[in-house]
Amino acid sequence: MSSQSQTQRRLRTRSIIQLGGLVKKSGLTDAFLIEEGEDLQSYESLHKAAKVLGFLTDVMENKIFNESSLEYWQKIGERYLKNRSQ
Repeated sequence: MSSQSQTQRRLRTRSIIQLGGLVKKSGLTDAFLIEEGEDLQSYESLHKAAKVLGFLTDVMENKIFNESSLEYWQKIGERYLKNRSQ
């Protein structure tokens, strides 16, 4: 594997891990009763993965993504991140 593809793979992995952290901070894991370390690809937990995917897909399909909504969500996220760091 070339060093460029290794670097790209590391960057992709880092982004995925960071997104997972944001999902955790948002409270989605608690809302869907997902425990830390739970394997969402296992047969026993597949229904939880399906619920989260369904939720996210529904939000994506039913939201209007424009500059105004993106700014609104950014403000909510910034406020939440600020409150969590205190």
